[in-house]
Amino acid sequence: MPGFESSEERKSGTKRTYLDPSHAHAQAKAFLENAAKNPGDTAGRLVALAVMARYADENAVAQSSRSFASLHGGRALPWSDETVELIDAIAAEALPEHLLEPGREGRDTQAKHRQEIREQRKWVDELHDRLVDLDPDGRADVLSEARERLGDYSGEVYRLEQRIRELDTAGATPTETDEGGAA
Repeated sequence: MPGFESSEERKSGTKRTYLDPSHAHAQAKAFLENAAKNPGDTAGRLVALAVMARYADENAVAQSSRSFASLHGGRALPWSDETVELIDAIAAEALPEHLLEPGREGRDTQAKHRQEIREQRKWVDELHDRLVDLDPDGRADVLSEARERLGDYSGEVYRLEQRIRELDTAGATPTETDEGGAA
């Protein structure tokens, strides 16, 4: 995009230069500030910047000028963890194939990894909801399974540990039915 790169004619050919991270930040800020004062133009420019960030080839600049940044959707909104896939879908509709092809395998691998994370979170959310119905031994079994499946240092395991501590501290026991069995 204009302003994010420049070219200079030399005897050996055209030399392209790209902005270093601090100048790229300033250029991106100016790009947003120059948007028309309507939400659609601002949103379009934000999407353009997100696509540029996603598809930038950092191998085009010296290692000392690379940002090593990556995009992550987070969990703030129901669709947040799909943000990167949404950016890829928009880019696939708008960019020519020669810009999409480099890194496609890596992006596919990242997409599979994000899907695995979403499935793990869903599984942990389901476990989290069931913890109140389990006795301390059942909670310990759930935690053991989570550690085995996700690793001892997973954030999701930590979240389960915290919930179990809360329940154990509160002395929560499984809900009893009229027949005396667990609900």
